[in-house]
Amino acid sequence: MRGYAATRTRGWRVWRVARVVRCRVPPLREVAHSLWILLGLVAGAATATVLVATAPVAVPALQLGTLGLVLVVARRSARLRAVLDPA
Repeated sequence: MRGYAATRTRGWRVWRVARVVRCRVPPLREVAHSLWILLGLVAGAATATVLVATAPVAVPALQLGTLGLVLVVARRSARLRAVLDPA
């Protein structure tokens, strides 16, 4: 199934954007998470574009660095959640 992952990801992004710009204006707390995800996607794409254009050798380092950052944040978030909600 060639191209399935790209199509699925594209559909997910379209769904998120559609949810944000829907005619009914949802409360900010409902769409804040979606806006942060969209902002992260745009920032990541911009950073990757600049790196590919200027220093293609650094692109794998960016990908590994981003993965490391996600793992660190997830671990800290899990610890914080365990402290705040011990049940």
